[in-house]
Amino acid sequence: MSGSTAAPTYREHPPHPGLAGHVACYWTSRGAAPLPGAVHRHRVVPDGCTDFLIDHLTHRVRAVGTMTRPLEVAQAGPVDMLGIRFRPGALPAFLDTPVDELTDRAVDLADAGDAETARSLDGVFSIGTTTERLAHLDRVLGARLALGGSRVDTAALHVAALVGRSGGRTSVGELAEAVGLGRRQLERRFRAAVGVSPGVAGRVTRFQAALRRLHAEPGVSLSRAALDAGYYDQAHFTREFRALAGEPPGAYRRRRGLAG
Repeated sequence: MSGSTAAPTYREHPPHPGLAGHVACYWTSRGAAPLPGAVHRHRVVPDGCTDFLIDHLTHRVRAVGTMTRPLEVAQAGPVDMLGIRFRPGALPAFLDTPVDELTDRAVDLADAGDAETARSLDGVFSIGTTTERLAHLDRVLGARLALGGSRVDTAALHVAALVGRSGGRTSVGELAEAVGLGRRQLERRFRAAVGVSPGVAGRVTRFQAALRRLHAEPGVSLSRAALDAGYYDQAHFTREFRALAGEPPGAYRRRRGLAG
C-alpha cells in the first residue's frame, strides 16, 4: 500500500536582469527517494505562466503551456528538476510552436518543433552545480531572445502585465482600449501569445491573489479574502476556487494546515 513522504525542496532563483522582462524566475525542485512504496502527491494549480521543465534524472526537457485547470502529480522516486517560468506572453521569443497549441499540455521540447532550443538546453545535463546550471540557462535564453525577441507580441505582453497589476479586475474592453485594439483583435492576439483569453487570465490572476492572501494571513475569513481579491461574493469565490484548485477553499485550507 502506498504511503506518503515529505515534499521535495522547492526554491526560486532570479534570471539575468536582461531576461527579467520575459523570464519570471528559474526554479529548482529536489528530493531524495522516498521509502519503498511511498508516493508524494501534490496538486499543481494554474498560475498564468508557461514553463520549461528540465529533468536531470530522465534528461527530458518539456514545455508546459498555460494551465486552466489543476493537475495532480505523483512522485515515487528522487526528484532533480530545474524549471524556467516565462512571463505571460513571453514564450514566443523562445519557442517556435504556437503557444495556444500547448494550453493544458506538457510536451517534449523536441516534439514541439524546437529541436534547436532542446539541444541548447541539453547542455545543462553535464553541469553539476545549481549556480553553473543557472548561468547556462542565462546564456541559452539570452541567445534565443536575441534571435526570437521580435516574435513577441508587445501589445499582448503589455496587456498580460496590466492584468497582473490590476489583479485581474480590468475588463477586456478596458484592456483593448489601453493598447488601441478592438476587443476581438485583442482576444485573438492575446490567445495566440499567452494561450488563453484575457478573461481566463483575469480569472487565474484573481485566484492567485486569493491564494497568496490565504497563505499570508491564515486567519482571514473566506468572505474577506474573496472580496479583497475581486470576487462578487463568497459563492462566486468558491465556484472559481473549486474550478482552478480542484477543491473548495475550506478544504484547501484544511489540507494545507492553514487556520480558518
